[in-house]
Amino acid sequence: MNIKLVVFDLGNVLFTFSVDRAFNYWAAKTGESAELLKSRFVQDEMYDLHEKGKITTSQYSQHVTAMLKISLSENDFLDGWNDILMHPIMPSFEVVRNVKEKGIQTAVLSNTNFPHTVILKEKYGSLFGIFDGIFFSNDIGFRKPEKDSFLHVINSLGADAKNSLMIDDLKENIIGAADIGMNTLHLEDYTALDERIKVFL
Repeated sequence: MNIKLVVFDLGNVLFTFSVDRAFNYWAAKTGESAELLKSRFVQDEMYDLHEKGKITTSQYSQHVTAMLKISLSENDFLDGWNDILMHPIMPSFEVVRNVKEKGIQTAVLSNTNFPHTVILKEKYGSLFGIFDGIFFSNDIGFRKPEKDSFLHVINSLGADAKNSLMIDDLKENIIGAADIGMNTLHLEDYTALDERIKVFL
């Protein structure tokens, strides 16, 4: 296998995250139960549009608070929303460095949104410096598992799908990458990344 590009997902591959933290925060602010708020939340078209950078975070905040049937200031919405992001998985970044040392290109492809990318760039910019390309959905206008998201990465880095590897924790994203001819690694346990990737390199 002649892998020349490895593309890493962000959540549960390079960073831990928990959507429950947002519901817990909003519940504390409103007096509602976190379980009830979570049951009302849907990843709908507006969610997709927010991750593609097609609507503002202010618009999405209004949409979510209406969906959840709560009253929140935009600042309280953002504080809860940003609490979803947790910590970098440092052993995964060590894997990235090891891949780079083999002369293989590396990239990040993540479905995310403007508030989260601000935090990622400002707080963790030094970690992302080791990648040849950073592709956030709200910047490129495409979301996984849309084929155009993977093609955008491949074409931007001058790579070939057949010589590229996509690592993601979600099965639907793995299927999307495989559909354009990429090699894929469905990573359900980020602690296994170091061992699982060896098969491809």
